[in-house]
Amino acid sequence: MNPVVNETIHEVLRLAYEVGIFVQITAGYRSFREQNELYERGRTNKSKQS
Repeated sequence: MNPVVNETIHEVLRLAYEVGIFVQITAGYRSFREQNELYERGRTNKSKQS
């Protein structure tokens, strides 16, 4: 992971914790394939259309 990104994530988590916001990161990286699959899933879900 890029050191600047890593440092920024930790700073955001620390600041959130200080004000009582508890954050959980469940995924830090998605490949282009994974991201495209998630995007398509949201675009093809018929239950969300009116």
